[in-house]
Amino acid sequence: MYGGIAFTGPLGYFSDILATGLATTFGITNSENEFWQYGASIGAIYMKGNEQNNELMHENFNIIEYMLFLPITLNGGISIKTVFYTTIQPFAGAGMSIDAMKTGKEVIFLEGEPFREANTMKWYINPVLTAGLRLPIALGGFFISPFAQAYAYTGSTIDGREYGFLLLLGAQIYW
Repeated sequence: MYGGIAFTGPLGYFSDILATGLATTFGITNSENEFWQYGASIGAIYMKGNEQNNELMHENFNIIEYMLFLPITLNGGISIKTVFYTTIQPFAGAGMSIDAMKTGKEVIFLEGEPFREANTMKWYINPVLTAGLRLPIALGGFFISPFAQAYAYTGSTIDGREYGFLLLLGAQIYW
């Protein structure tokens, strides 16, 4: 079993409307000593709305407050032993993501500051693909593993169907 935390940044469509956020991941995989690796993971990726670009996003002034991605994936890969007695683990997977998007509408009165109203929460189920690279380092009875991972994402937004990537950089602990 493993769990980890990562910083994540959006690429593609999401780079204009979301800011850098945090991600957590939990999963189960087979023994680290095997050539083949396989398992399943669930994650939570929190992305705050990008205040600067969000306001130009939609003509009726819907603003994304935040998006929460909850991807569930089946993963598989190989463990490559190197001459330095380390293991590099490329992996890939596919699954679905249960996502929440909170939006607000900005209203400006003739006198006064703008404020948000009509906050709504929308839920979506979307397909995701994921690929990444782990480098487990043995520390006594467990492993720590720096990793880089990308989610290819297609999802419904207030503008319709959009495509983008979420790039994660972090560390996982195996026990």
